[in-house]
Amino acid sequence: MHTLRLLYECKEILQSGALTLPRPERDLLIRVRTGKCTLERVLDMANWLFAECEQDGEKSPLPERIDRKAVSKVLAECYLQSWGVDRASPAS
Repeated sequence: MHTLRLLYECKEILQSGALTLPRPERDLLIRVRTGKCTLERVLDMANWLFAECEQDGEKSPLPERIDRKAVSKVLAECYLQSWGVDRASPAS
């Protein structure tokens, strides 16, 4: 189930740069998790999605490399906000 979820997320990110939550494939993923799909079916879906992701990666609008400084800054700001740190006030 997690493999399919990650592949669906990868495909969406590669195509649009966005991520939809909750997942539109939620019902399918629940069927997989509860054993209502055969292993063969799950592997077929995973192989198809992997091939789709490879194709999507070739034409993705995402940059080839990430801006690590920008990502680190956003992540740090998220942590500080979740911890309730007010960046406007001086550190004590």
